[in-house]
Amino acid sequence: MVSIKSQEEIEIMAEGGKILAGVMAELEKKIRPGIATKELNEFAEELIFKSGGKPSFKGYGGFPAALCTSINEEIVHAVPSERTLKDGDIVSLDLGLEYKGFHTDMARSLAAGKAGKEVLELIKATKEALSVGIREVRPATLSAT
Repeated sequence: MVSIKSQEEIEIMAEGGKILAGVMAELEKKIRPGIATKELNEFAEELIFKSGGKPSFKGYGGFPAALCTSINEEIVHAVPSERTLKDGDIVSLDLGLEYKGFHTDMARSLAAGKAGKEVLELIKATKEALSVGIREVRPATLSAT
C-alpha cells in the first residue's frame, strides 16, 4: 500500500537524505587499496550515529552491519569483513539511514586505487544509466480501488 507523505514528512526525508549523502561522501574518501570493508562499515556506523540517525540495515532480517560492501562481481548486499580492497577493485557501497522514523537508502560503485579503462567505463556507463532512469521518472496517478 502506498502511503502519501505530508509536507513535513517529505522535509524530514529530505533532511535524512542530505545526511546520508554526507555520510556517503565521507565514506568515498576512505576508498583505497588496503582498507578492509569492515573498517568502512565501522566508519559508516560512527558517522550515522554522530548525525543523529541509526543504521537502517543493521539487524534487518539478521543483517549484522550498517553497510553492504560488494567487491567486483559479488552480488549486492555482501557483509563487510576483514577482506581488503586491492588496486583496481570496484567496490559497491549500499547504505541506509533511519532519521526521525524515516528511511533513506543509497548506493555507489567506486574504484579503489588505479582502475583500468574497462572498470572506469563500466562505472561511467552505470552512472549514465541511472541518470537516464531518473530523468524518465514521472509521478503516478493513484486510484482508490
